[in-house]
Amino acid sequence: EFKCANALQETGWKVNSYVLKVMLQAHKESRTFGSIPDPNEIPLPVSPVPRSVKKADMSDELKLKFKNWKIKATQVYHENIRKKSQILQFLRTINMAKKFEKYDQIYFPYQADFRGRKYTVSSFLTPQGTEYAKALLTFSKGLPIENQEQKDWLAIHGANCAGIDKVSFTERIQWVLDNEEHILKSAELGLDYDWWTKFDDAWLFFAFCSEWSVLQRKGFGMVSHLPIALDGSNNGLQHYSAMLRCEVGGKATNLTNEDTPQDIYQEVANVVLREVNKFANAGCPIAIVWKDSNLINRKLTKRPVMVVPYGGTRFSCLNYVEEYVDDQIRSGVDLDFPDHKKGEYINFLTNLVWAAISEVVISARECMNWIRDVAKRLSKAGKPLMWATPTGLYVYQHYKAFKWRQIDTTIDGKLLRPVLLEEDGLKIDPQRSINGSAPNFVHSLDASCLTLTLHKCINENIDAFAMIHDSYGTH
Repeated sequence: EFKCANALQETGWKVNSYVLKVMLQAHKESRTFGSIPDPNEIPLPVSPVPRSVKKADMSDELKLKFKNWKIKATQVYHENIRKKSQILQFLRTINMAKKFEKYDQIYFPYQADFRGRKYTVSSFLTPQGTEYAKALLTFSKGLPIENQEQKDWLAIHGANCAGIDKVSFTERIQWVLDNEEHILKSAELGLDYDWWTKFDDAWLFFAFCSEWSVLQRKGFGMVSHLPIALDGSNNGLQHYSAMLRCEVGGKATNLTNEDTPQDIYQEVANVVLREVNKFANAGCPIAIVWKDSNLINRKLTKRPVMVVPYGGTRFSCLNYVEEYVDDQIRSGVDLDFPDHKKGEYINFLTNLVWAAISEVVISARECMNWIRDVAKRLSKAGKPLMWATPTGLYVYQHYKAFKWRQIDTTIDGKLLRPVLLEEDGLKIDPQRSINGSAPNFVHSLDASCLTLTLHKCINENIDAFAMIHDSYGTH
């Protein structure tokens, strides 16, 4: 574990000056794309009721309109608060990049949590930051691209950044070759050629365009500094499928040898669509709306499926479905249901997503339930949960039970609410122990996988690492 952490924090980085220059220009011109947040607040909807009108004087129809307005206004209010936080994060990130741009090498200290997961200590501008933060960083040490295989891996990375990652490696390379004119123009003209700005990971893709342009100009021997990453396919489910030798889950998470990548999120979406069509054909009005919406796709199911191995619940599934639908509505999608019935429509879709996950992800659920049962029995006996990881790290899960009591009292006419500790954490909190057991177990496994992989890399004299839990990057 120490050797792994040291190798990560011995990796030298530097700010990608060209990406920073274009990003600063985009910020100056208030152009937002990729993961950069839009600084403009969403305007609050206009109330259908004048301030002078009291609720008691409203008709039933006006009360309903007012209720719908309050729902919309609340959503906009919370979204604007979230955007402010994202804008502050972006400003701090680019300011840090400007500050450290002058250095040839910068380093990030790493720490491990009790499960062995490795995190950078610093925030904002880090190799584990947002999409635009990662695009601002590149390895300080460069290595030459000397042959076709190395060039192909750079092309594969570029296609991945553009979202062309559901086809074979050969097709990804071909996509880069087919779009080479656009790629070279993007690198040369930056914001004056906005083809590259249309992709979800636009800034990472732009960093690739710049690197590809230099390679095409200089040819083999060109020294590349760009981290090339390979990601897991729903890493938690990969671990469960591997442990249980589950052929269905193993294939869905790309543990079997297939020509093209499998997409478990799309598989779940297909099951949801099948059920929606079934209900719609039976005349269900809610199902008809979802069938006609064209919103049932992998984007809908990705987050609910992704968190299943980490303790995702139906409640979290509901939140993710609602967030996805809200995002689509904000982007201009018009859904044919009244605002006051939105909860009913979201709940219907959530039930189908949750059931579809259970149909596709079978073995993992069984294993998670077994782990939760072990945690429940140990908690009942007053014992913590412990296990050894494949790296030899002992994970000690001991969630202590604290009980607080709030007291309302008045001093000098002011209401005070002090909080007193009633139980001091000598007992185990059974609910937290049960809920945390399966997520912590699988987190410890992906941490072990990273650690063991990195040790093999060190033995091969690799010394530059861009690692984010289930995403492994090097030259």
